[in-house]
Amino acid sequence: MRSAGFTVEESVLRRGVSGTGAPSVPSPVAEARFDVFVSGATVADVKAKLEGKTVSASAVAGGVVVTPSLPRAEAEALSRELGTTSGWRISVRRASDWTAAAPKSEAGPAREETLHRVRVGSFPDRAAAEAARRALKAQGYTSFVAREP
Repeated sequence: MRSAGFTVEESVLRRGVSGTGAPSVPSPVAEARFDVFVSGATVADVKAKLEGKTVSASAVAGGVVVTPSLPRAEAEALSRELGTTSGWRISVRRASDWTAAAPKSEAGPAREETLHRVRVGSFPDRAAAEAARRALKAQGYTSFVAREP
């Protein structure tokens, strides 16, 4: 994004997650999985678009999630493919509790979760921010415009 001339601010948050409530220790993490979340569509609509693929769709609060979770590159490719349908809002999110995943064990193994936030901007007005959002979308990035308090 920097090479495209955008001002970029990055922040990373690492936190341990443990099913026992005990402090967790860093452990090797398998390939991260991501969910494709669709709002503005019904489960039947999304399932129809996924016909012939090895994934399906399930209802979640606020929309539909594609199941199972996918590696990042596959999730982003699917989001671009689904994004060609007008009226649907598509986002790719790290797989988490909001999905239709199986319940977690109470005494599960500890793991470390790393969250990355990339902020592009600031802009003098909303029109400039929207232009940047469209430019990012054209490059395959999912983005949104937020107003600084």
